[in-house]
Amino acid sequence: MTGYIRSDGWCPAMRSGRETRDHGIAEAFDAPATGPPAPGWLVDWEDQAISTRLALGHFDGLEVVEEAGMLGRWRGRGLPTGHPLDGMLGALSWYGKDFRSSEDVDPLLFRRRSGKLYALDPARIPLRRLQRSPRLWLGPVPVMLFRRFGHLFATSEPAARLRSLAFRGVVSAAMVYDSLPVIDCFRRIDAIRVLGLMDLRGMEQPFFFLLRREADAGAAPMRYGDASPGI
Repeated sequence: MTGYIRSDGWCPAMRSGRETRDHGIAEAFDAPATGPPAPGWLVDWEDQAISTRLALGHFDGLEVVEEAGMLGRWRGRGLPTGHPLDGMLGALSWYGKDFRSSEDVDPLLFRRRSGKLYALDPARIPLRRLQRSPRLWLGPVPVMLFRRFGHLFATSEPAARLRSLAFRGVVSAAMVYDSLPVIDCFRRIDAIRVLGLMDLRGMEQPFFFLLRREADAGAAPMRYGDASPGI
């Protein structure tokens, strides 16, 4: 996959949407990139919820990340803070994000039961309803239905863009959704980890998540958006 950081610092953008996705389907990668061990505060956070105030303290204390530093595919997981949406991404088999270029981003990759990935169309998410009644929408039956049929709401088009934006007094890389009032703001933890903060219009409490770079996602290009009947 083009778009990873090279020794000369230049990260060429890939061609637009449909061309880059028409490579056939491959299994999802599970091998993370090699890098330093996670810091102690992050290990503790992954195991146990912390307060939003403490989470913001960690976020504000991290380095900025350049747009070029976000290119590539990342595994993701939510980080608990007592947010109403805590546990949602894991329950729905969220896989991560794929940044091909600043104009070509898949913000919501999910894993099918077959192990293959698809890019969910964010426009199909009932976000306001999820906010109002998250436990209702994330009960056993809705989760089972999403895991079985969520790929029917896949897209083969880019659904977000990568920009450098000012947030909490610092300019850093951020992901702007095309169809939702959501901006994901990023801070660099280390060479392979990024802390994300989801800023949703009208949501008082931010939602936090962790991204970890994959070892070599470019070794097997994906065609996200596949809606074939296989599971």
